[in-house]
Amino acid sequence: LEEALGFVDYYAQRGHIGIKLYSSLEPDWVKPIADYAKERNLSVMGHVPAYMNAEQAIRAGYNEITHLNMILLNFLGAENLDTRTPVRFIVPGEQAGELDLRSSEFQAFMQLMKDNNVAHDPTLSIFAAMFRNRPGEIAPTFSEVANRLPAQTRRNLISSNSFNEGKEASFSAAADRSMELIRILHENGIPILPGTDTALPGFAVIRELMYYNEAGIPANEVLQLGTIGPARYLGLERRLGSIEVGKEAQMVLVNGDPTKSLADLYRVDWVIKGRNLYDAQKVLAYQGFAHYDE
Repeated sequence: LEEALGFVDYYAQRGHIGIKLYSSLEPDWVKPIADYAKERNLSVMGHVPAYMNAEQAIRAGYNEITHLNMILLNFLGAENLDTRTPVRFIVPGEQAGELDLRSSEFQAFMQLMKDNNVAHDPTLSIFAAMFRNRPGEIAPTFSEVANRLPAQTRRNLISSNSFNEGKEASFSAAADRSMELIRILHENGIPILPGTDTALPGFAVIRELMYYNEAGIPANEVLQLGTIGPARYLGLERRLGSIEVGKEAQMVLVNGDPTKSLADLYRVDWVIKGRNLYDAQKVLAYQGFAHYDE
């Protein structure tokens, strides 16, 4: 624990705005770490430790729950599971499809999140893919852009046998319930912070936003979730998140209208970062990726 508290100091001294806790952490350490982090003005986020559930993590001081399986597991006996292992994927895949997200238990959990201003980073694109992967096929998260990827990268995205083998129906139901979860959280005002957990984050975050839209969130609201929403939640809205005089320039110019089709976010022509203008086609080519119009 003392070593963990030392890491809190390390990150606070270097100007970070939060710390991420992981599944292998001792549950009893969460509250003292969270308390100390908040003394140092750091947010607390991450995985819920093994043998702990999301409700307990929030009450111990979490500001954000990372990965939607950690919320699903709250209703699937997480406090009795070793979620340092693949059980954190298998149990939601087998059982989440049966969850009632309109139940009083789930309503109480959402109220707890609202009362504590707790956000959620779903990484939905990971789980929508994991629950629906098929051996020999490109992972669903990247199927739309597979032809733009270098050959070796494309080969690495071909799915092999996964946790859903022989349980495709239950895992597909879990994917449907995961989409429903995101829509309900958004409808109830829970801050959604779009994130990724892949080696291709630029493509994955676009697919993440597309999944939100497929879940029933209007495209214009999804775009806000990917821009001004996280900036506001993190207290950075004076610097980032919208196009205004005096803010840092962090923009992409796309050939299309993402308010009508979020897939147009793949059609990037230019990137503006600070005072620099980047030609997306040249940047992609340098890494072996094709531009959208090639």
